[in-house]
Amino acid sequence: MDTESLWIQTQRLVSESHGVLFDADLQHRLVGLPASRIGPLIASRAGEDPQLLVEQLLQVNMAMVAESAVPMPGARSFVAAVSSRVPVAVASNSARRILDQTLLRGAFDGGFSVTISADEVANPKPEPDVYLAAVDALNLYPEDCLAFEDSEAGASAARSAGMKVIAIPASPDQKPMADLTRDSLEASDLLNWVEGWA
Repeated sequence: MDTESLWIQTQRLVSESHGVLFDADLQHRLVGLPASRIGPLIASRAGEDPQLLVEQLLQVNMAMVAESAVPMPGARSFVAAVSSRVPVAVASNSARRILDQTLLRGAFDGGFSVTISADEVANPKPEPDVYLAAVDALNLYPEDCLAFEDSEAGASAARSAGMKVIAIPASPDQKPMADLTRDSLEASDLLNWVEGWA
């Protein structure tokens, strides 16, 4: 899902509502991080209660996702093609309630065997915990799995888990460390490659 732009809007609204300047440096530092990490960072600058900021981030983002989140170009067909051949999991830095709302909004029609949220592991991305939990739930080994990531934090998490990574960067300023980078899930070589899987 193309939720990174909504997450950035959420961070900007919440930051500025507490008098915190949401400049390019702060925005870059927060990309790919969950509310549990972002809330305390904003709270420290605003002199506010961190848990209050975490909850505000989640509430604002939930409303945005429910109203306007859309799948990344080609995502539905790509997930359908992959999930017809291999098990597919979501390893997300979103809170469970945001993740569920996002997948509902995306109408992926059961393309995912497993979904893991940042709420369900000890450490969010860039730590590998969500990926390791997803691999464990699929009863696979990390080295037999491939991660698709749109952020630097996510790619770092997948690589730390021992996985190969294909990056589809969410924004031009994101440069995820990956084995392969493409601009879109609609890239013809990706689709042709998947269609050749036994």
